[in-house]
Amino acid sequence: MSKNYILSEKQIQSMIPFIQNRIDSILDDIKTESEDWGLGEMSEYHTVNSVNGIEVIDVYPQSYGIVVNLYFILDLDKTKTSESDYQDLRAEIQSRLKNWIPKIKLFISDIHSI
Repeated sequence: MSKNYILSEKQIQSMIPFIQNRIDSILDDIKTESEDWGLGEMSEYHTVNSVNGIEVIDVYPQSYGIVVNLYFILDLDKTKTSESDYQDLRAEIQSRLKNWIPKIKLFISDIHSI
């Protein structure tokens, strides 16, 4: 039987640094793993390595879990992939983040090149 907890706005906002830290760590892990990918995964390799950072811009509770809006920061010289490729990366990060926060949903609010 699952229990439902109600989180206050203060509790939600206090989660942002933790979520940001986990996302940063997961992105670093994926980049490290990508060094061993083969030729068949070059598109994914370029997608992962074009991301300079992911910023948590908003966290709020919903009936189905915690929603996190993300801002992807890309290296302008490496942005040759489509937005759907970044959705695959978002899904992988979400999957790994669920080990820490089971009912979390990540959404990309914006993708920006620097």
